[in-house]
Amino acid sequence: MNINNFKDSFYFNIMNNGIDYYNKSRIKSVKKLEKGKYQALIKGSKKNMYTVSLNITPSGDITSLSCTCPFAKGNLYKCKHMYAVLLHMENIFEEEISTGSSPEVSDIIDSYTDYAVSSNEEQLVRIVPELSFYEDKLLFKLKIGREKTYVVSDISTLLNDFRYGYTRKYGKNFSFRHSYNSIDEKSRRFLELAVSIYYDQRNRTSDRKFFRLADEHFETFLDIFKDDPIDISGKKYEIEHQNPPIDIIIKGDDNNRLVITMKHSLIYLGYASHGYFISEPMGTLYVTDSKSVNSVVPVMR
Repeated sequence: MNINNFKDSFYFNIMNNGIDYYNKSRIKSVKKLEKGKYQALIKGSKKNMYTVSLNITPSGDITSLSCTCPFAKGNLYKCKHMYAVLLHMENIFEEEISTGSSPEVSDIIDSYTDYAVSSNEEQLVRIVPELSFYEDKLLFKLKIGREKTYVVSDISTLLNDFRYGYTRKYGKNFSFRHSYNSIDEKSRRFLELAVSIYYDQRNRTSDRKFFRLADEHFETFLDIFKDDPIDISGKKYEIEHQNPPIDIIIKGDDNNRLVITMKHSLIYLGYASHGYFISEPMGTLYVTDSKSVNSVVPVMR
């Protein structure tokens, strides 16, 4: 593991928690014990203090890494405290640790990196969603590839492949050595969202292929794919920032009671900073405010 690629060795939920710890300044001290050896004190979630120890060479190789928290006990797992400290080490590496930290060397590295990124941009692998309806729910599954994409049948296997850099074959003609550096930025954001949904839903379902989109997760999804059309089961949906039209039918039943039904059914996708409704017949996604949600949802029920 190297300071330039350590992020490939952590699960997404660990990465997200580590970023949160780093941004909230939970690292209280970082001491250099001797050449290449560092020890950091970091505040845990329950006010416990943990010690992260690591060895790092001038070339960036991390030869040892440990934490005193229960999760990382016995060095079986990499924890959020380790990730937060490595983010700190990444920031100070060029100036304080690297043997190639002169301005001239940095310029050469930056120029090469820019060239490498631009040269390989078209070769990046995509991870994209395939949306579909199941009853009154909006579901998605992951697909991976370049021009042609292939269904990911098990997200936990995919995460494990990324964590250890495994190579896997999808279909007949696409073989991929999993690395976060080999997927585009939109794919990384979408994969982070998919992992977050997976961890939220795994106690309620054993499905590792299909996941439900709703509430704040759907809002994040729209932000990631805001420049792309919404395609659900091969049908394009337009986005309208307005209340969904409601045509209701009122009639009596056999017991002389009034029955209210909607002429065009709606699917409610939940509420975050906005409310979201989809009309299949109209081919429209409606983005509304809380007042509309409170008015429309009772009618739907």
